[in-house]
Amino acid sequence: MSLARVVRAARPVLLLALLVLAGTLPACGPDASSAHDGESWPMSVEAPAVLGYVALRADPGRLAHWLGDQIGWTPAGLSGARPACALMLDASVMGGDTALCLPVDDEDAFRASLEHCDRVEVLSDGHFELHIAPDHPLAMAQRALRNVGQSGMSPGAILSALQEPQEYVVPIDVVFHEGFALLVPTYEASVVTRRALDELAGLWRDEPFAVVVNADVQRLAQTFHKEIESFAAQLRNAQLGAGAAGAAAMFAQGRDGHGAMGGMPELPVSGAFLWELLGALRLDELAALQFRIEGPAYAAVLSSVLDGLLADADPTEAAPAASPAAPESERAFGASLRIRWTPGSDWRGLVDALRPAPELEGAPLVFAVDGERFASALTRFVQPLADYVKGEGPPADRFAQQLGDLLRPWSGLLAVFGDDDGNVVSGLSLREGASFDVDAARAWLKTLADAAGWKGAAFWEADPEALAAEGGLQFMTFDGALLLARPDELGRAGDLARALHEAAGAWTSADGPALRVESGAAGSIEARGEDGDLVLRGSWLAGER
Repeated sequence: MSLARVVRAARPVLLLALLVLAGTLPACGPDASSAHDGESWPMSVEAPAVLGYVALRADPGRLAHWLGDQIGWTPAGLSGARPACALMLDASVMGGDTALCLPVDDEDAFRASLEHCDRVEVLSDGHFELHIAPDHPLAMAQRALRNVGQSGMSPGAILSALQEPQEYVVPIDVVFHEGFALLVPTYEASVVTRRALDELAGLWRDEPFAVVVNADVQRLAQTFHKEIESFAAQLRNAQLGAGAAGAAAMFAQGRDGHGAMGGMPELPVSGAFLWELLGALRLDELAALQFRIEGPAYAAVLSSVLDGLLADADPTEAAPAASPAAPESERAFGASLRIRWTPGSDWRGLVDALRPAPELEGAPLVFAVDGERFASALTRFVQPLADYVKGEGPPADRFAQQLGDLLRPWSGLLAVFGDDDGNVVSGLSLREGASFDVDAARAWLKTLADAAGWKGAAFWEADPEALAAEGGLQFMTFDGALLLARPDELGRAGDLARALHEAAGAWTSADGPALRVESGAAGSIEARGEDGDLVLRGSWLAGER
């Protein structure tokens, strides 16, 4: 199957994904910092009942054509001066769940395109209804999302809702506000949308971007707490087991009905441990998420993708986003994810322990923390797992504390060294005069694995002498460093250990990422703490391999 056919077949999925982005990722919450704290792309807005926003900067002609191809209405009079924005609203108080904000430079042309669309019914001046066919992906997605709220994500009920012969009727009030056409469900929604747009003004006044998706998880949890609780209860009580087993059996049958595609792999740990691990991640302490994609090369890629969705052409045959011969400024693109937790979260303790990582020659990955502070924060973080392994009480407290004690010899610098032959050596810097207790670490991991019902390879139980005899990875202790490498790397291990130890002793307070991952000229990934938030960034050059 050609890529063009795959893209055409995936249109309903892509449209559903757009609906999810524009309609289910929340973007504002009472516990997150205010939009007026200087953020160019605010993690929160103060406008009430706004659960999320997505902003997309795209060519207005392609955007209009794409909307016409997907929902049957091709807006006219669009402008490329500002991004298009989609807000998700709390439907229980706003009368609808979505507000669409389209930049316009010709209000009359925009209104006329809506009034003369076959799928639009004109109710009165400024009030419309958009009718979407029952088999359209938007109508199917809306029925599925509505059913999720009623049934708590019952797979059978959702599949049944997808087959219902009901069209999707979207009430639309059109209001023009400072260069935008606001398509909102009610007057109240128009008031809230105007407030939200005023708070998001930095999105188009600041540097250009391609996509911004912002989610306030706290307000999402508050708005949909019943649905979330229902879903969690189903997972906890294994009520989805039969349905999941049936889906796995169908998948295993393959196209020929004889298991050609194979079955589902067996989990290496018990289901009870997975549930405890999910709780230990403290997802309920997430406050907000923000994802951005930007850069001139990405904007060109986005245009190519839209062209591929609009035409029956193979998008890989479109003009390349950026030629390798083009200047780097034209080939640059990047992505970032900012994660914010609620005040007092144990995640914040880990983020606050991050430190700028030095650049080490020959080390494509370097990670740095305040070793002692990180060990203390990690002790608190693993307490829920310790309670699962040992039961609540002093034994669990000692098990969690043991992990912190194991890490205290670490000064806080980790590096992975590589060479042209693909050989890799990993190393931890150690405090002056300290040594790492490898045997105690193996015992701690074994205790955790036994409680988790681990079924995989128990590498922590491998005999060190047998590993050395077979040329496997083993720990090597040098002055100031602990390395993990093959025995034949012993020749350069001493030099790497000294480089790691010297870098740990030469740290400065200069700003910089705590994690550096370099992939040559093709790009890099970094992570850092910013005001208690964890920020992950990646940057690349189009055309590099």
